[in-house]
Amino acid sequence: MARKLALRRLDRRSYSRAELTEYLLGKEVGESAVKEVMDRFEEVGLINDRAYAEMWVRYRHENRKLSKRAISIELRRKGVAEHLINDALQAIDVDQEYEAARQLAVKKARSLGNVDRRTAYRRVAGVLARRGYSSSLVSDVVSAVLDEWCGD
Repeated sequence: MARKLALRRLDRRSYSRAELTEYLLGKEVGESAVKEVMDRFEEVGLINDRAYAEMWVRYRHENRKLSKRAISIELRRKGVAEHLINDALQAIDVDQEYEAARQLAVKKARSLGNVDRRTAYRRVAGVLARRGYSSSLVSDVVSAVLDEWCGD
């Protein structure tokens, strides 16, 4: 039963060991059966928290332009071990994070139309802050983008 439920779940997408364990326990599968299935799935490579974390970091940074901090929070919520999170986040360097923030800022700035610089700054900074970027990075990126955009 546990094996079948887990395989059906994994058919949809990858999950961390903790997510899959929580799911099975929620389906009232016994703890010993869950542990046995999780151990076996790990052994054969159906679940791999390291690969999962690396995939999650790559996807969330490239496609959603999330900061390292925001991705780290997501992975912690998914039950991935801290050392695996830290290892996976090494794939994002400072320049890549800056560039992702800049791309988001440019996209938002384009959509603002004819608003004053102060309002534009607040709106663009809000987008970046919600994606988890630090206040110093937000300040640098937004100022640079608005200088390019507005010429002020």
